[in-house]
Amino acid sequence: MGVKNGPSPEWLQQQLRAVGLRPISALVDITNFFTMDRARPLHVFDADKIKGALIVRDAHKGEKLDALNDKSYELAPGMVVIADDNGVQSLAGVVGGVATSCDENTVNVLLEAALWDAANIARTGRDLQINSDARYRFERGVDPKAVISGLDAAAQMIVELCGGQVSAAVIAGAEPDNARNYTLRTDRCKTLGGIDLSIAQQSKILMDLGFIVVAKDGALQVTTPSWRHDVMGEADLVEEILRIHGFDNIPPVSVPMADTVPAPGVNDNQRRVLRARRALAAQGLLESVTWSFVKESEAKVFGGGADNLKLVNPISTDMSDMRPTPLPGLLAALQNNFNRGIRLDGLFEIGPAFLSPAPDGQQTRAAWVRSPAPQRHWQGNQSADVMTVKADVVAILNALGQNTDLPVTRDVPGYYHPGRAGAIYVGKNPIAYFGELHPEVCGLYDFKTAPVVAEIILDNLPPPTKKGNAKPLLDASVLQPVSRDFAFVVPQALSAGELVKAVKLADRNLITGVDVFDVYEGNKMAAGEKSLAISVTIQPKDKTLTDVEIENIAKAVITAAEKLGGRIR
Repeated sequence: MGVKNGPSPEWLQQQLRAVGLRPISALVDITNFFTMDRARPLHVFDADKIKGALIVRDAHKGEKLDALNDKSYELAPGMVVIADDNGVQSLAGVVGGVATSCDENTVNVLLEAALWDAANIARTGRDLQINSDARYRFERGVDPKAVISGLDAAAQMIVELCGGQVSAAVIAGAEPDNARNYTLRTDRCKTLGGIDLSIAQQSKILMDLGFIVVAKDGALQVTTPSWRHDVMGEADLVEEILRIHGFDNIPPVSVPMADTVPAPGVNDNQRRVLRARRALAAQGLLESVTWSFVKESEAKVFGGGADNLKLVNPISTDMSDMRPTPLPGLLAALQNNFNRGIRLDGLFEIGPAFLSPAPDGQQTRAAWVRSPAPQRHWQGNQSADVMTVKADVVAILNALGQNTDLPVTRDVPGYYHPGRAGAIYVGKNPIAYFGELHPEVCGLYDFKTAPVVAEIILDNLPPPTKKGNAKPLLDASVLQPVSRDFAFVVPQALSAGELVKAVKLADRNLITGVDVFDVYEGNKMAAGEKSLAISVTIQPKDKTLTDVEIENIAKAVITAAEKLGGRIR
């Protein structure tokens, strides 16, 4: 009491300006000095403006504070305040109020030094959007042992600069014990930090930083100083030692090579998708990404539409079901481009097909569509047909390292044309479908000419039978090949592919090619029969074949056809 407030000394003003603060008055400048110099926020009240006793409490809903930053704040429960009989006079640990602030007429002051809860201060400052020097320090944690010493040092400076007398301190609560004890194993600086320091060196560095260090049982028992809230374990102690010793003094060490090759970042399935995408683009197709949802009528046409694949909350009625194949989206995209005068060779997509809600009910399929309209070209107008997409399938399977010497069957889904489509199976698993779209499905998309489509079920592909896309070494024979033609009467249901496969197996070493060059199903054939004519290429390897040897191969070819129900014509 009995102080005289006025401008602070020049040395104090220079100290504050050096850290970016504006000098206000001696009393305020003293509290700002200790906030910056010792991280000890303080606040001075004009005691003559306080009515009754100051108490610390939670704010009441709707209470307001006119703060020293020239702003007014509406407080909420949970915010800690310092109040008197007139109401809130300060927002604890954040900002003081105008009503009890010190000015040039101040004579008696109340100096407040406190320890506030860091989380509460941070929450209050964030909610009110107040960024003050006091909040900055309290929310990061201040030294709990500096409350009394900071109060005494500030009171002494007030007396020295402003005069007056100091009363006895009023202390509420108790100083918390925040000391923490950790065991530092002396080899951790080497194993964790990469540098070997003696016990004496480690102890000296920690003690110079204010830690209490006791060597015991070959380790260091370390007690943290009150102001080090950031040290929370043995690793932090090692970091303190390395920081003082110098990170630049840590010797560089080469990382040892691992004994094993690390696993690749891309698995076989992902690699298969990438190769299929490149191969489809190389066929002149444009990649498209369509919705995985289709309307119910489309889902049923393409083999889906089950109740357990319907969306609970669809985006629209046209997206009510999970798609059973990517083809519906591709066909719609192709037709939309046609309607706008954009002629495309074809579109492809690699994405999921949903067959059931079970974990294994989702397949990854590569699907593509070829334009049904002839493409204008100087060599002539050409349109894609079944053979075009079959060539696509063979090219993609080759790119994926698959065996393409597989029979083609007619066991295709119902949305393919029953007589102008084919399927390739490995065992009982289908790996590819190709062919014209079924006429009824064409009507669904207003196609005047049926487009050709194809699918490869990537999940059903077996492991690659060859690595990469390199062509095998040339194995040309100097001996003249022999060609023999055969015409067989076979059952109507027998496919040409089945006959070709059987003939090739008649002699794996010498028969190098089987080509179908004629199919006859006219009125000269009996009911349920047809004629297939094939050309068989026989390539001698080591010597010229004799007539007897060639005849034996011909007999083997006929026998193979007879096992399928055929007879020589």
